[in-house]
Amino acid sequence: MVGINEGAIVELISGPFKGEMARVKRVDVAKEEIVNRLTSRRVCADCKAVYNLSMLPDGDGSRCAKCGGKLITRPDDREETVRRRLEVYEEQTSPVLEFYRRSTGVTEIPGTGDIDGITAEIIRAMK
Repeated sequence: MVGINEGAIVELISGPFKGEMARVKRVDVAKEEIVNRLTSRRVCADCKAVYNLSMLPDGDGSRCAKCGGKLITRPDDREETVRRRLEVYEEQTSPVLEFYRRSTGVTEIPGTGDIDGITAEIIRAMK
């Protein structure tokens, strides 16, 4: 479990090597959007290709477009599991994010919209 003490230790260790404190970037996506994205994910049982139901033609989530294999839902993509993972994430990362907000700041990057736009924002924030 990562906590505030681990964040402080990372700062102490990484600072001398990089000449500056770490700058944190956080891709911000609403909880319900994350739940929707993950519970809509399907994986081919045969070739392991990954799909989202919203991206499949005609919303057909039964067969893989690459090999024809059956598309399945991973156990960790079930709604109750996704919601629990988000709770744990919030519990474990909130103290660390607060540490960075108070020290070096956190750059919030909007994580909704088209993939190219989000990628461009991430690249821009990294410069």
